[in-house]
Amino acid sequence: MKQPIFTSDESYSLPWISDGDRAPALIADNIMQTDAAQAIFDKDGIEGMLKRGEIPTVMPNPGHPFVKNMNLNYTKTGSAFHQGVAYDLYVIDTRAPSPNLSSR
Repeated sequence: MKQPIFTSDESYSLPWISDGDRAPALIADNIMQTDAAQAIFDKDGIEGMLKRGEIPTVMPNPGHPFVKNMNLNYTKTGSAFHQGVAYDLYVIDTRAPSPNLSSR
């Protein structure tokens, strides 16, 4: 997987997991970001980064609000369970021609 990884799982988002213990790590308060997904961070927060395809690997739980904001060039590559919660794994296809598409 390409790093850094953004995930809605609090333990997998820790820097020694999400980026191989290298800076910078992408760590967000998932509760605040989820609430903000409908409002102010559309262009500059996590949602904007997902729309632009700037995060190489994304691991949200299915139905998470971030999924609908993801660039269409993200490809689902797998699923997993962690602590009883399902997660989907997406990676960005950097060869795809339309880097700013979003509509899931």
